[in-house]
Amino acid sequence: MKNYVAGAGGGSKGSKQSNDKNTLFSIASLQVLDLISEGQIGGLVDGAKSIYFDDVPLQNQTGSFNYDNVYVKEARGTPYQDMMQGYENTVIPIEVGAEVKNGFPVVRSITETIADKVRCAVSIPYLYRVDNGLKKTSIEFKFEIAINNDDFVDYGTQKVEGKTSSQYQRSYTFDLPQRDSKGKAPERWLIRLTKLSPEADDDYVAALSFTTMFLISETKLNYPNSAIIGISATAENLSSIPTRSYIVDGLILQVPSNYDKKTNTYNGIWDGTFKMEVTDNPAWILYGLLTNTRWGLGEFIKPEQINKAKLYEIGRYCDELVDDGLGKKEKRFSINTQVTERSEAYELINSITSVFRGMTYWAMGQANFTCDKPTEPSVLFTQANVVNGEFRYAGSSRNEHHSVALITWNDPDQNYKQVVEYVEDRELIEKWGVRQSELTLFGCTSRAQAIRAGKWILYTEQYESDMISFTVGLDAALVLPGDIIKIHDPYHAGRRLGGRLKSCTTTSAVLDAVTQLKSEANPKISIRMPDNTFVTRTLKISDDEPRAEVFWDEPLPELPVDYAIWIIEEENLVPQIARVVNIAQGEDKGTFNIDCISYNKDKYDLIEKGWEIQLPNTSEIDPYDVGKPNNLNISVSISKSATGIRTGNLELSWTAGKNNASWVVEYRTEDKDGNGDEWTTVEVNSPYYTISNAQNGLYHIKIYAKGVLGTLSTELETYYDAEDSLPSPDDIQDFTITKRSTYLQLDWTPVEGALGYEIRIGDSWDAGEAIITNFAGNSFVHYQDKAGIYYYHIRAINSDGSLSKHVTTTRLDLHAPITPENFQVVRSNERLELKWDSNPETDITFYEIREGINWTASTLVCQSKLNHATIPVGAQTRRKFWIKAVCMPGIYSESADWYEIGVTNDKDKNIIIEMHERGLGFSNHRVYMSDRGDDLVMDDDRKRSEYIIPVDLFKKHYAHNSFSTSVTTIACTGEDTTTWEDLTCDFEAPGAERAWNLEGDQDGIVAYKQIALEYPLGSSDIEGISLENTTDTLSGKQAISAQAHYEPARYALGMTMNLITSAKWQLVDMPEHFKFSFWFKAKDQGRNKCAEILIMQTQDGTGWYKIYYNTEEKTLNLACSDGKDISFETEFLADDYFCIAFYQTNVTRGFGYGILGKQVEFKTTPAFPQGQIKLLSVGNS
Repeated sequence: MKNYVAGAGGGSKGSKQSNDKNTLFSIASLQVLDLISEGQIGGLVDGAKSIYFDDVPLQNQTGSFNYDNVYVKEARGTPYQDMMQGYENTVIPIEVGAEVKNGFPVVRSITETIADKVRCAVSIPYLYRVDNGLKKTSIEFKFEIAINNDDFVDYGTQKVEGKTSSQYQRSYTFDLPQRDSKGKAPERWLIRLTKLSPEADDDYVAALSFTTMFLISETKLNYPNSAIIGISATAENLSSIPTRSYIVDGLILQVPSNYDKKTNTYNGIWDGTFKMEVTDNPAWILYGLLTNTRWGLGEFIKPEQINKAKLYEIGRYCDELVDDGLGKKEKRFSINTQVTERSEAYELINSITSVFRGMTYWAMGQANFTCDKPTEPSVLFTQANVVNGEFRYAGSSRNEHHSVALITWNDPDQNYKQVVEYVEDRELIEKWGVRQSELTLFGCTSRAQAIRAGKWILYTEQYESDMISFTVGLDAALVLPGDIIKIHDPYHAGRRLGGRLKSCTTTSAVLDAVTQLKSEANPKISIRMPDNTFVTRTLKISDDEPRAEVFWDEPLPELPVDYAIWIIEEENLVPQIARVVNIAQGEDKGTFNIDCISYNKDKYDLIEKGWEIQLPNTSEIDPYDVGKPNNLNISVSISKSATGIRTGNLELSWTAGKNNASWVVEYRTEDKDGNGDEWTTVEVNSPYYTISNAQNGLYHIKIYAKGVLGTLSTELETYYDAEDSLPSPDDIQDFTITKRSTYLQLDWTPVEGALGYEIRIGDSWDAGEAIITNFAGNSFVHYQDKAGIYYYHIRAINSDGSLSKHVTTTRLDLHAPITPENFQVVRSNERLELKWDSNPETDITFYEIREGINWTASTLVCQSKLNHATIPVGAQTRRKFWIKAVCMPGIYSESADWYEIGVTNDKDKNIIIEMHERGLGFSNHRVYMSDRGDDLVMDDDRKRSEYIIPVDLFKKHYAHNSFSTSVTTIACTGEDTTTWEDLTCDFEAPGAERAWNLEGDQDGIVAYKQIALEYPLGSSDIEGISLENTTDTLSGKQAISAQAHYEPARYALGMTMNLITSAKWQLVDMPEHFKFSFWFKAKDQGRNKCAEILIMQTQDGTGWYKIYYNTEEKTLNLACSDGKDISFETEFLADDYFCIAFYQTNVTRGFGYGILGKQVEFKTTPAFPQGQIKLLSVGNS
């Protein structure tokens, strides 16, 4: 193709060229409808200034516009909002993106059937004619539409005239047909675009592309409860469809009726009612999620099932103003985000509650909430109201401590893109190094809120990650997750400063233990009151003497309950303050496990104000001065399960030493030489421990005390012999052994409480070999095939592994049988008879006979329970047989007797008939086979062929049959044939239907050897007609009319059907329901449209069945007098062998066919019989 440059020249003889101006310009428009939110929302915050195209605002803050000719419509998602004019229809784009060439139309399918119109967009990248420059020209094309399987309908020729050297786009809109020619609704449409103009050449430059289809549905929609924004714009300053984003006031939700959004205050006492308002408060967003019936959990949770009072408290805390670090104030917690994907309710609830550092839980039939905010303790816990007085401590690993928090949040100054805020703690960096924790805040658009979240994470990990756990009784009813509690643990504090009151007045109390107090420490006592709150009073202490009675000045408002809980705190020794995080059912009925973490209310000043805070002193223990525990006491306890199993336990208890916070117990069992198992190590928080399921033996026990910083004391060590103190299972009774034919059966009486049994075999228990251990039954099978004296020993096993104190032993004598005598082998016709004398032993199970050069190298011939056996003579050779007797439980004679005999065979004795087909030139009947030299080969166009040999045999033969052939690989059609075994059955028996033995090379081709039997009518047969050189039936009836001619068919001769041949028979006792089949060989279709094959009819001719082939439609048909016909499309090829099958029952009709080496088809239809068939005819009717 030539290149032309407008205005180019050179030389005095250059000619001047002129180009036409471009006349084709695309004016694309954009119309988009964006779903903003579930409605109802507050709407765009500041009109067009809140709309962004590719992160560029539609309108600047100064009022100027960055994009021209943009029109915006907004609907805020009310239930009954008006339709947005110009946006009533829905449009679905379908990309095509195909170039259209002359002679090669582009066809696209539309399967979205809910559409009224289609708008087809085409693109013309260039269009001009080269004629001394670039000139205007035209291009023509046409659209066609087809519905379902109808033909295409031409929607007219389109013509574009003009010139363009850049892409020109245009669209065409067509109504889609809604019914096809048969009145059916659309299942699909086909759109075809054909280019009528020629392809480009040197003088004509034009191209056409089918770019997009737009499906248009004219359903008028107003999108109730959906906030939508419609954008319309021309493409003058838009190179592509921009990404749109909007800043909106979000969902209008329920907020307390006393909340004033303008002043961000809650006025007066809330009456529990709500009003509708836009809110960013996470507490009221959570309330909306829980109660909204459309997009929340309102179908499952009713408003009365929500603790609104707690949520109101949290909501006020979220709305409190705090410093933003820039000299301004902002709400403590807020959420500004969108939820655009379906998520699990539990995950979304957790995301919202994480904003105010809380959680949601279900208790007392309500949804309850927690929030990490300043809270005073509400409940006291000491050893006195904790099960076993035990507090359990669990620290966090080093990997859970970080010094830097990377907080991801959405920055409004960067169009709400995610940014990362770096929050660090210099002291933690010096302690741990730079260890980063990453967190993405949900709905956070405040840098100050992100910084506060980072500080909270670092403080919580450092000071509030250690877990305190304990078990309580009914006192668990006093607390809920999130509650703040006081804990006094003397092992942690170093002194006992808590317990129960023995007695109390309004100004004094008698404690349940003498307590050491310090007068200069300004001690205060907290006492639980009847309403489960507690009051605190300053004690009057003048000296440091230990005391059990204390006094104070300010009287109590009322007397506490009897034995009320008390805790004393001093200025330098205060109780632990903790937050409850979990309450769960305990192991024992009526108990509950409480988990809590350390809590310091001053941390909020650190997080929000940056103030320095001091950690409270909750212990006066020197963590490095850890005293050794002493006074170890060991006792045995016996427990019995519901199933009667008794187990022994070792109960350990000791006296705590100085500054003991916990104890480490190590133990194992050892032998007299000090060898033992691996040490078992456990840590406990109370001065006692139980070794459950203890075993009989010598225990080595060590106990260490552990300080609060993990310092270990010296060990408290002892040995304890539990040999005679723990329970063992009873001895076993009635241990018997019974000899069976091939095994020994061991039985015994079960022992109550035993989990299993161990059986050993040997001279004694200690010297014996274990054959089974931890066996749960009371009957066991053991195999023993060697003669000898055996001792079987058995003991019961307990759940702790303890054995019966005494061994139960049974002796078993096993003797080998003598070698059978007078063994001899004689020939009788074609059998060998083996005989010997019976053994004298009474437990002989069988005699085993083998053949070979010796017993070891022999192969099994047979096993006989009698004193004789018979086997085939076999091949001509010398045969050597061996014999041994076998007695229970499978013990053989120590030596074998043998006998040798010579065998000769008459190889032709068993031959019934012998044929050599190759020598006869393969003279028998062939199906799809022909000569090729001395070989018989399958026709090239066939997948199956047959060579059929007719033979006359007696009715019964007992013979070894073989068929020798050589098959050369021509085509691979299946697996190799199976091999026929020795045949010793009637030829009419099922066993005769197996394939004959194949010898020779048969790589990759199947060759089947079959016997086809010719037999008379059976008891269930009505009639049969062979048409083999005769028209007589198998029952001897002659045809009532016949004009027959015969030719070779599949097995023998068959009747040829043509215009002059036919036969008809009178049938007798033919029932209305029947089944039959027959074969025919196709020759040619002839000149007639219908080739009749067979007709069956009633005596009066009103009821009939006709089988025929339609040569024009190429169908094989069963036509019936009731019109319920069956038909198949199939090719009628010469030399094809058809098998036709047809049946009629009381309610069903079946018809089908199979072609030899090809397909098989069969159909059924509900139909009644057409009467009793009396006439049957084949051929010309």
